[in-house]
Amino acid sequence: MRREATGYGLIYFTAAMLAEAGESLTDKRIALSGRGNVSSHAARKAMQMGARVISLSGRAGTWHAPDGFTIDALDWVLNAAGEKATTPPRDMGVTFLEKVRPWGTEPDIALPCATQNEINLSDAHALADSGCRFLAEGANMPLTSDAEEHLTNAGVIQAPGKAANAGGVAVSGLEMQQNAQFSQWASERVDRALKDIMCNIHGLLKAERAGCCTAAGGIDYRRAANVAGYRKLAEAVVNAGAL
Repeated sequence: MRREATGYGLIYFTAAMLAEAGESLTDKRIALSGRGNVSSHAARKAMQMGARVISLSGRAGTWHAPDGFTIDALDWVLNAAGEKATTPPRDMGVTFLEKVRPWGTEPDIALPCATQNEINLSDAHALADSGCRFLAEGANMPLTSDAEEHLTNAGVIQAPGKAANAGGVAVSGLEMQQNAQFSQWASERVDRALKDIMCNIHGLLKAERAGCCTAAGGIDYRRAANVAGYRKLAEAVVNAGAL
């Protein structure tokens, strides 16, 4: 489960965000960037949970499926290489958009999973103008500062990577636990534990809501993650007797 953990965890955290807003992943249009480890497993888990994944991307452009990828189409995009990758079969419902990024595909949810600073101010305008309402970071620091500010002002609910993509580190911790116990858990047990961990992380951020609200009264996940992280560190220092 280590390979799947970051992508799966990203979707579990996103689902918790939506549940907090009284919504679910069902039929939500999700724009994903990248087609590597995080984005591929996030796409599969999102589809399992009823969402419609409408994009994946690479350096050359974006694979766009307006009605959502099927499993066969997803497998094809993830495995295609070279010039073949830019010419999807016509009956697959996928179009390759050369030198285009996925943020103008009118998603409900954006999940940047590729690289740092991949969403700039222009991309942020495209997301906000097309009605995107949620964003969770599957990459490290994928938004430029002006993009983050614009999305915040536009009311897009954003989860920072320090919370949303913690699944990989979480499952590494579960590996250490298994090693210490000389045991091996079934993947289903690891997956359940991962989901619980990501929901617990969301709960920690929710607990900071009183001092971390957006202008609309929702959770400011970025500020809440900073406050919750600092609080956990401070409590550890005190409990260790350092103060």
